[in-house]
Amino acid sequence: MHTAHKITSAFFLVAACLTIGIRHGHASPPPFGQLFTGSPQGQDGEAGCQGTYNGNWQSYFTSIANSISMTAGNDCRTVNTHTNNSCVFNLGSGGVTQISFDFAVSDGCHAAAPADWLAFWIYSEPWNSSVEVDFIESLNGPGTGLNSNFAGNGHQVVIFPGGASPPSWAGSITANFSGTGNAVNVQVSNSVNSNVATSTLARSTGYFFVMDTTPTTAGACTITVSNLSAVGTVPAGNCAGLSIASSSRKK
Repeated sequence: MHTAHKITSAFFLVAACLTIGIRHGHASPPPFGQLFTGSPQGQDGEAGCQGTYNGNWQSYFTSIANSISMTAGNDCRTVNTHTNNSCVFNLGSGGVTQISFDFAVSDGCHAAAPADWLAFWIYSEPWNSSVEVDFIESLNGPGTGLNSNFAGNGHQVVIFPGGASPPSWAGSITANFSGTGNAVNVQVSNSVNSNVATSTLARSTGYFFVMDTTPTTAGACTITVSNLSAVGTVPAGNCAGLSIASSSRKK
């Protein structure tokens, strides 16, 4: 009986450890998509998306694993990380020094010329053209396809040109930030070509992410951003779920 009791006790101990281990394995950080919420009409980037405002953002925005997606429709669709103060950060020295992500824009968004307007970008309130970084934006910029630009400032570049038979729009973006105060230098490169967009921002504080699509008649227009990550520091309690490496670990 004594031996059987020890065997039984050992069995339950192992089972308990396995159960704890399984539960611990499931306790992963939340996806960065939880940081986004619908932009109020006329605020937090919605003004950039012209057309009838659709506030039912849960119907067109999804977050799965390490990606976010927005499907365009016949109205203005927009989400951001400022309305809920979930991910607001400084750029440059003492803040975020790098932002990177992968992107994919479905062919339906640009099968015909001109392409539908869409964007994934950051800016700081109150808005002016010197505090905006458009990592990817179609139409606005130097070309009619997909561009990296700064609301008309700096050196803007083409990622994918427009055209009747465009290639699939997919790739990666890396943006580097240096300096501080009223002079934050920005360099945005992409994996598609060697074009590098550059500008100087007039403010270093209060930046946040925005994703927009404009009204379209396209039946299948979706923008997806995945593997969003940053290097540097953000205020305590901000950007939960976003991968953030310290500047000292930057390769």
